[in-house]
Amino acid sequence: MVNKERVWLWIEALRSGKFEQARDTLREGNKYCCLGVACEVAIRNGLELRQDGLHSYSYDGKFSNLGTLPQSVVDWYGLPAASPQLGQFSATDRNDERKESFNEIAAHIEKEYFNEDS
Repeated sequence: MVNKERVWLWIEALRSGKFEQARDTLREGNKYCCLGVACEVAIRNGLELRQDGLHSYSYDGKFSNLGTLPQSVVDWYGLPAASPQLGQFSATDRNDERKESFNEIAAHIEKEYFNEDS
């Protein structure tokens, strides 16, 4: 079950202007994709997760793919997938292929998890 309180923290972080956007990787230096921001929110709220190298996060030595969340982060948010569907497109596709801004992606997350039918 999706933890709406935690998902809302992710939405707020995407809208905050505190994260510079990256493409095709969770994190590179001080730039993040939308899912990398989700990882940072989880870390800042107590999930034990570390970044290994420039591109991947790991939990207990298990790495995520470059464009998906580690399972520990999926579980922390209660998301249905490592790159959740946000309408027609996955979060990864919206960030990397469609090159949507964090504000646009945040609006899709809000619509997906906070509309009256969710």
